Parts: sequence; structure tokens; C-alpha cells
Amino acid sequence: MINSAPKDSIKSKIKNIFGDYVESIEVKGTKFNFKLDEYASRDIVDNFLYYLNKSYEELCTEKGIFLIIDDINGLSESKEFVDWYKKFADSIEMKNYNIPLYILLAGYPEKFNNLVNQDESFSRIFHYDHIDYLNSEEINEFFQDTFDSVGIKCDEKSLEYMIAFSEGIPLMMQEIGDSVFWEVESNSVNMDYAIKGIVEAGRLIGKRQIKPVMDKSIRSKNYESILMKLGDKGVDSFKKSDFEKFLSPSEKKVFSKFLQRATELNILESIGKDKSGEYKFSNRLYLVYFMILNLEKEYNLN
Repeated sequence: MINSAPKDSIKSKIKNIFGDYVESIEVKGTKFNFKLDEYASRDIVDNFLYYLNKSYEELCTEKGIFLIIDDINGLSESKEFVDWYKKFADSIEMKNYNIPLYILLAGYPEKFNNLVNQDESFSRIFHYDHIDYLNSEEINEFFQDTFDSVGIKCDEKSLEYMIAFSEGIPLMMQEIGDSVFWEVESNSVNMDYAIKGIVEAGRLIGKRQIKPVMDKSIRSKNYESILMKLGDKGVDSFKKSDFEKFLSPSEKKVFSKFLQRATELNILESIGKDKSGEYKFSNRLYLVYFMILNLEKEYNLN
């Protein structure tokens, strides 16, 4: 939506929509930050449809609005969000606003199911669509096109790293692209920028999605070191008997309990038949996070 507006008018139009609620506007990245106190936050939440309509009038011409609510994991347990969204959807139908609008809630299926568990009628608002994993060629195209659009070139080795840590995870792909963009100080991405961007993306993802689970439920140093070794190997699945040879004596003592606990927390899941001891990460994001922690350690970026 913002990209469709002339660059020289973006600042004035955004100011006209949100007034003093806007703290800063970065036209290069079409990014703006809100300065919100409790009153301002409540005003935008309560009058979201009004601000959406005003945004359409100011920033769009014949085009509509494609609104992405990205990464719903943090909202998945929120009854307040479910109630707010249902009220918002009802308001669109009842009020006299003619906004060409498409809203996408992006997240993992189990997180959307958590929202539905708050109120079963929530699911009837949406059309559910499963998006297949992006392959390496598609991720490569995303990075190339995105950086080309702002006059930045990526060298081959940097692209290989960015793709390797993004494969199968659109969320990580977006975070890495954004983090690398803000690291770059010239018109080209080299390995230094790529690695720093990958590590920063891992920190952001970890803070929002991984650490809340880890901090509450996995506090053992041996458990953490086992996860680091899984990340170092970079494999989605493994057999208990094969992986044990990489463990220290103290890690071997707790390995069975670790597997039980990680399975209970849905970090790992058992995939072998007849209790063969084969496991995989329930979400590839966990594996990539620990791969990035190993990368951070290797390049001493702590």
C-alpha cells in the first residue's frame, strides 16, 4: 500500500492520517514508527476501521489494501484479539465504508487453532489455505528481487547463507532480508553483512518465539547444550542411537529425559515406528534458531 504512493508525498500523507501518533518515517524503507501512549493505542484499536479507511483514501488510488498480520504466534492465546477482530469484521459489514480489503493472518496451523479454541465462530471469518514450503529457487528469487528493488546486489556466497537459514521458513526469510537490509552500508551484500543480518534475525525470532518456551521449561545446561549440538549438525531428524555418540557423558545421562521433555513441549516429535527412537523437530524454526546460535558463536558475535 505505502509503496504505491509517490515517494515525495508519503510523509505528509502518513502524518495526515495518524498525526502526532507517528514518531518517525523512513521513506527509503517505507517504514514508520508509532509513538503511542495508552490513550493513543486505545484510540487506534477502537477506531481501527476509521484509520484503515483514511489510509485507503490517502495512500491508494484504484488499488486496495492488502493487510498482513504477520506471525500470529504472539496473539494465539489472546481472547482479547479474537473478540476485537470479530467486532472489526462485523463493523466492515455494517458501516458505510467501501474499502477493497484483503486481510491475511500468517502463522502456523496450530497457532490459528489456538485462536479458534478461544471462540469457535472465529474460524468462520476466514478461508484457510496451507502454503507449501518455499524451495531454494523461490527464496533466491525473493532475495534477488527484494534487494534489486532498492539498488543492492548480493554476492553468491552471501545468498547461499541467507537461503540456507531461510529454507522452509518464510518468516525467517523475511526477517533475514529485513535484518540484512539494515546492516548494509553500501550497495552490495557481502558475507559480513549477511552473517550479521542472519544472527540479528535469529535474535529477533528467538526473543519472540523460542526463548519464551525455553526460559520457562528448559533450564538445564545439558539440555541447552544438546539443542546446540542438534543445531550444529543441522539435521531435521535423527535417531537417538546415532546422535548419542556426539554427546558428552553428562549429556548422555540426561538424553532420554531431554527427549521426553522436548517432546512434551512440542519442540521435538517422535516419528519412528514401534518406538525406534527416531525424532524430528516439530517446527523447523527451532532447528534454524540453534543453527544460528552456532553461527553466532563461530563468528564471535555474542
